Amino acid sequence: MKLIAIHQDQVTRVGTDFEVLAGNEFCPHYMTRYQDKVLTVQGHPEFTAAFFNALLSQRKDIFQQDKIEAATIAEDIKIDNLTFNHFVSEFLFAK
Repeated sequence: MKLIAIHQDQVTRVGTDFEVLAGNEFCPHYMTRYQDKVLTVQGHPEFTAAFFNALLSQRKDIFQQDKIEAATIAEDIKIDNLTFNHFVSEFLFAK
């Protein structure tokens, strides 16, 4: 699942009885859940590529230009926001 992520801090330890659902080497606890009660995600499923690129451009005073260029997302790249929304709906309402 491809979501936009931009964060300075991240979860470094999983809470007691939380299960890791997704992660990678950089962010090993990207998505977790606690039973069928709590779902966490460290990305921004509410961001579109256009919004993210505008945010980067607007914040060029705090980001280095090479980082902005590396992080800029092509507008035709598919972001899985709707897939994530479906996953969350299933988590919340499929009980």
